[in-house]
Amino acid sequence: MTRYTPDSSLNDQSSSVPSTEGTQKPTEEAPLKTPGGSSSQEGRQYQASAQLSGKQLETATKPAEVWWLARLKEHPFKAFSLAVSVYGGLILLAFFTHLGSMPDLDLAGATATVAAVAVIGLLVIFTLGGSTIAAGVVTRSLASYVPHLASLRSLMFLAAPGGIFIAAVVVSVISEKTLSTTCWIWFTLALSFFVPALGCWYQQQNKSVFEAEPGVESGAQCKSPSEGGAKSILENGNAAARRKEPETWEEYVAYLASGFIWLVSAMMAFVTYEALTRQSNVDSLKFAAGLGGWGVISILLNMVVVRIPQKAQIPAFIASGAAAVLILTMLTSAWMAIPVAVVRTLGLGEIPVGVVLTPEGCETFNKSARGQQICQLDADKKLGWACPVILKSRIGAPMVFELASFGDDGRWPIWPAEIEKGRLGGSVGHLRYQRIQVAKSEVRSWPSVTPFVPSEPKESGQQPAQDAGPAEGGGTRGEAGGDVVSKQANLSPLVSYLNLKDAGLSDAQRQWLARQCGPALNSEAATPPKAIPNRTAPIARKANTGKEP
Repeated sequence: MTRYTPDSSLNDQSSSVPSTEGTQKPTEEAPLKTPGGSSSQEGRQYQASAQLSGKQLETATKPAEVWWLARLKEHPFKAFSLAVSVYGGLILLAFFTHLGSMPDLDLAGATATVAAVAVIGLLVIFTLGGSTIAAGVVTRSLASYVPHLASLRSLMFLAAPGGIFIAAVVVSVISEKTLSTTCWIWFTLALSFFVPALGCWYQQQNKSVFEAEPGVESGAQCKSPSEGGAKSILENGNAAARRKEPETWEEYVAYLASGFIWLVSAMMAFVTYEALTRQSNVDSLKFAAGLGGWGVISILLNMVVVRIPQKAQIPAFIASGAAAVLILTMLTSAWMAIPVAVVRTLGLGEIPVGVVLTPEGCETFNKSARGQQICQLDADKKLGWACPVILKSRIGAPMVFELASFGDDGRWPIWPAEIEKGRLGGSVGHLRYQRIQVAKSEVRSWPSVTPFVPSEPKESGQQPAQDAGPAEGGGTRGEAGGDVVSKQANLSPLVSYLNLKDAGLSDAQRQWLARQCGPALNSEAATPPKAIPNRTAPIARKANTGKEP
């Protein structure tokens, strides 16, 4: 007779002899083990059949895999290459749509270009999305050092300095007042150190307000520098003995670092929004409204990143970053900003350059400028030099260039928003804007040129348009007629190193042209359209002096 003794090892399937204890009555005898081990073999067969039936049942209940997902798993490298090609191709297609010209592109030889465009495009999107949710990611990583850091009220205190900064910028834009950037930065930095300390003090006075995070003891409270890391004066009367513990200063520094990151995130939101609005035509009121909305959305996205569960943090990070990029694009209406940024980063277009041309290419530039001389041949008449111009695209053939005058604020190249206003007949409708396609065989080199940024916004030195006529045609000095003269007098000449004697240029613009492009071969290289009204000045003075006695 065997004795019934319950044991936890009865369910162990790794035993070579299946035990029957616990399943028999105390009065029953266990089967004898024969030398042949028939009982052991039967047990092993039973276990094997049970495992096989379990696998079959799992396979039968598992849903069938989608065919395209199975193909992706079978050929991961091909799938990755296809995704890169499609993404890079979409970016290039968007850029060509923005350019308004589809080049002759050899798709077989453009694989490396498409791959490079896709990689840089991913980096640009990752930078835009990552800079938006960086505060939430950093705060989430520091929450293990400061348990109360992820509470809702603490997040509101952390986001307060950035919110104040965004609100101050919005108010300054609406009131059309120019405030010192340095003063605002120092003011916001002072708030960034004051608000976390105030929030910590407020939490110490209201310990029951904050909810404990999962895995953190409910007694964990904010540890201010005055109490030196004690959980609470009520919980531990020996707080003075713990003031020198290193955990106190680590947590306090982590708290202040998190607040500083939230402030930097708000400033990055402002810088990114301001940069993207240059790609679209947005007035000051729309700019202020969009900036305020973007500031609130970025703060909410960071709070969501901090509060999401641990299991879903990676998908939440990706979704939040993608949502940030999409919302920012919608608010700024800069749908082509990412393709343009990618092409400019790779040096494939959208860069200011000077161009070394063949005689045919030099003639193409001068004729496309509608009479104004842009390119000048050297003494040997073998090569020409046009500077400065904008290389819009060198992808495929032909190459696309752009010529334009200085902007209303004296900047070159002008902002895309000003170009759009000029097309719509807005306040800068007098600006001339050209797009030139030149064969690659006519272009020898294109050295880069530094853009001109005036020290003051009103340093353009250009006269505002007095006539509402259309901004078409360049005109030459040989043109006559009152209507022609009045219209050409309102046009700003195209920027060229051959127009250094233009009366509408400032000293800073002349110095920039001479430094970036060099001098012309002769002083009679070009005559800008603005010189036309000066012909009538001596006649007017003679008429006035003739009336005097």
